Amino acid sequence: ACHLLYRFNTGDACGPNMMTRNAYALNNEIFRRLPKDGPLPVHVYLESNMGGDKKPSWEYFNRGHGKTVLAWTWMPDAAIRHFLKVDPEELARLEWTGLHGAHASGMQSFAFTPASAIAAIFLTTGQDLGMVATSSMAHATIQERPDGASFGLQLGGIEVGTVGGGSALPHAQSYLRLLGCQGPGSAQRLAQIIAAAALALEVSASASMASHGSENFFRAHLERGGHRGQTD
Repeated sequence: ACHLLYRFNTGDACGPNMMTRNAYALNNEIFRRLPKDGPLPVHVYLESNMGGDKKPSWEYFNRGHGKTVLAWTWMPDAAIRHFLKVDPEELARLEWTGLHGAHASGMQSFAFTPASAIAAIFLTTGQDLGMVATSSMAHATIQERPDGASFGLQLGGIEVGTVGGGSALPHAQSYLRLLGCQGPGSAQRLAQIIAAAALALEVSASASMASHGSENFFRAHLERGGHRGQTD
């Protein structure tokens, strides 16, 4: 078996259909040029898992498709204690424990819940929901500083487009217009907006999990999970 990986630039389109057509044409051209007296392929496939399409994998996380984006923010101690209801050192302890758990379970990336924010924006802007899993492969960091803490989230391959596919649907066009994601360079802007939203969720979820015994995380689910009346 021989796996051949192509690399394409699809501009502001997400591009899976473009890549399929071009890969098919390239495969046929390679097959046509092979010497007839040498070894010939028995079967030729467009996808055989090496590229990681819609399937999280080390290969995908290392050199995935789509846009690579880093979102970063900083919060002072007072804001963390007031709004997030935790101390910065509690967040740092959670990160250490989370990295240990991610390593022990064989995770390809480390973050708590970027998929929720990514799925929401994918749905409203007409993206391929099959790409949520791979687009959510991320690395989150929390770094204590003397005056607060910094939060970072790197998404190595957000697969989004602002032209073609589901992004052309009327509801998707409305949301893309609202986000200012139309015209040249708009796919990169959309990826940046998604990363910012995912980071905001990551900070909030991490803070609730870092609270004593993860009580804030528990109470948020208890009070907003539709079962409050049954527990009263």
